[in-house]
Parts: sequence; C-alpha cells; structure tokens
Amino acid sequence: MGHLRLISKIGSIESATRYAGPGSNNGRLSYSLREMARALNVSKMTAQRALQTLRERGFIVETKRGAFSLKERHATEWRLTEFCDDVTGALSTKDFARWKKQNTVSRENLNGFRDDTVRVPRRCYTFTLIVGCI
Repeated sequence: MGHLRLISKIGSIESATRYAGPGSNNGRLSYSLREMARALNVSKMTAQRALQTLRERGFIVETKRGAFSLKERHATEWRLTEFCDDVTGALSTKDFARWKKQNTVSRENLNGFRDDTVRVPRRCYTFTLIVGCI
C-alpha cells in the first residue's frame, strides 16, 4: 500500500475493522460512501475517490451495489481481497499484489506544452572570433 494516498490507506484500515474474521462476513462487508466520509471526517467526494482507489488497486471488490431509495436503503457490500470470501468460500485473490502503476503522465506534462502545440527546439550557435594582424 506504499503508493496509496493517506485517505485510501485509512479507508482500507477502516473497512478491514468491519471484518469479523474467517467464516464470518467477508463478501458482505456493508460500507457506504456516507459512512466512510463520516468515519474519516472527509467530504463524500474524497471518500468516493478513496474507495475508487482501493477498488482499482485490488484491495476491495464490490459484491452488492448499494441503493438509496425510499423503498430500500442499503450500503454497498464489499469483499476484502486479502481474505477468503465467506459468501462463496473462494480463496483470497490478493489482487493488490498484481497491481502495477499505470503511466498516467499526459503528453502535456512530458514536454510542458499542450498536445496541439509544436515545440521548436532551440539552436545554439557558437561563434569564433578570429582577430589577426594584416
């Protein structure tokens, strides 16, 4: 987890505290965006980015999509990939161990210009001054 932002790391720890141990609730870990935002004292947008980071990097997998409606209100359910799935009995996948950083540098950042800007290389000229007597 070395490259995760601090909020994502704390979110990972917070979600792991909801796991009750082998044979219990992994795959049914209920954790909503609002709960995470409240627990970490951050905005819902920051909590959403933290959950997205954890998901993209293979620390958590969504098992049941949450809903917020008048008829039914439940949080999204998650599985921690570090542990066995208690719902299906599947072994831990540890997807985070196979995650590799993607090259996210845009062309703009590589040369300091936007994509449609043509960069003209600088030319250096060397002049030699010859002073002589006639």
